[in-house]
Amino acid sequence: MSSTTLYRLSGIVLLIGGVFAIIGALLEAPSAPGTSLWIPGTWFSLVGSLLILLGWPALYLRQADKAGRLGLLGFVLSFLALLILGIGFGTIDTFVSQVLAGEGSMPAMLGFELLGGLLLVVGPLLFGIATLRARVFPRWVAILLIVGSIATLVTVIIHDWNEVSAAILFLAIACFGYVLWSGRYGTEFVPSIQPIKEAHN
Repeated sequence: MSSTTLYRLSGIVLLIGGVFAIIGALLEAPSAPGTSLWIPGTWFSLVGSLLILLGWPALYLRQADKAGRLGLLGFVLSFLALLILGIGFGTIDTFVSQVLAGEGSMPAMLGFELLGGLLLVVGPLLFGIATLRARVFPRWVAILLIVGSIATLVTVIIHDWNEVSAAILFLAIACFGYVLWSGRYGTEFVPSIQPIKEAHN
């Protein structure tokens, strides 16, 4: 399999995963555990997170040589955040939350959730900055990811997890997936125009 095909397939996985995660976040936002919207919402979130984790490495590899150590750190922290919150807590929400709905949250789980929230702030923020510096993907996608990380920071500070901030992050990831799938990397296409201009001169 060529690298181009791998990137395109990973882009589709990221796009679908991001859309699924957005749907899940929006369904869970107005709902309580065990309600008619909560149950499908947790499934959408869990499947979306799994798909995002599958496609996330290709997103980093596509710009690894230009993103540097900052990009690597952002990638690792973002991956851990998605693993903790998306898969860990996603699994709990899907299979366990209905049973624990009337018992409240355990202190250990709250601490683990706080750790995941902090990683979800720092990871995407560093990855977004590295993406801006690498100039491989369009700037607006990186800016959207940074905005999502800042919105997540607000929810961590007020200790009130907000699915809207998560939806912004997932929207950025879905946009990254679309760009990766379509091959429209922005600045990388500029040099290919130069030979045409020189031929006319």
